Amino acid sequence: MNMPQPIERLGHTVDDAGFIHYDERPVSWDRIDALAGRRVDRRKSYAIIEGELCSMTRWTDRCSGCSIFAEGNGFGCEECGYHGVVRYGAWVPEPTSPI
Repeated sequence: MNMPQPIERLGHTVDDAGFIHYDERPVSWDRIDALAGRRVDRRKSYAIIEGELCSMTRWTDRCSGCSIFAEGNGFGCEECGYHGVVRYGAWVPEPTSPI
């Protein structure tokens, strides 16, 4: 089983076409555990962004391209691959004390 590798984001650049390129390096699980103040779940994805520990949160939502024409989930379009829903993800700050 492959575990996600935690990373540290050291900065970013923007190229002439407007694309963002992140400078990310792998970090050890020991460093992630130290920042969290506990042993973290090894099945989740973690990143250190601007010195703060973050975990990846993912969710499914209706497609913005086709749902504007229909109530509820869309009927499908090229943007969502004709499924009516899309997957999103974002880095969210992780609580640093045990719950």
